[in-house]
Amino acid sequence: MRKQISLFILSMLLIGAGALACIQTPDAAPTQNPPGSTAAITPKPGNPTEAPPAAGLEGVDWFLESFGEAGNLKSVLPGAEITLKFDGSNGRFGGSGGVNRYFGGYQATGGKLTMTGPIGSTMMAGPQDAMDQESRYLTLLQAAESFKIEGKQLQITCGQNTLNFRQK
Repeated sequence: MRKQISLFILSMLLIGAGALACIQTPDAAPTQNPPGSTAAITPKPGNPTEAPPAAGLEGVDWFLESFGEAGNLKSVLPGAEITLKFDGSNGRFGGSGGVNRYFGGYQATGGKLTMTGPIGSTMMAGPQDAMDQESRYLTLLQAAESFKIEGKQLQITCGQNTLNFRQK
């Protein structure tokens, strides 16, 4: 019975992720770059009102180093590597949460970052501390509001919390 419920939930997550991938959103109007933003907004040929994705965010393997509220950042547990990769060609992201693989859609313009739907993931079990960390990470990532890149560091702001990544 438990296996059937798990398979049903996994099926619903995959169906939902597939449905989200089919949803098209209207073109975003250009916005001003926030102070300190690393991306300039220039029109794409053929659509002068659409801003390009943020430069430097996509096509890079990002590795989480720390997360949480400023002044109370927590380091990633040893052996529980958390990764993130953005794919600008289809507006999707994915990675490893330390226990499970996760995926979703996003929009990045200038220094703004928005997850466009719920984050889906596989449903494997692991050590409780790694599962708790993964759950907290995915909750924060879902609440992403903005980002900045400095050198090989990526910081995503999620309300009062931050996610701090580095390139390998």
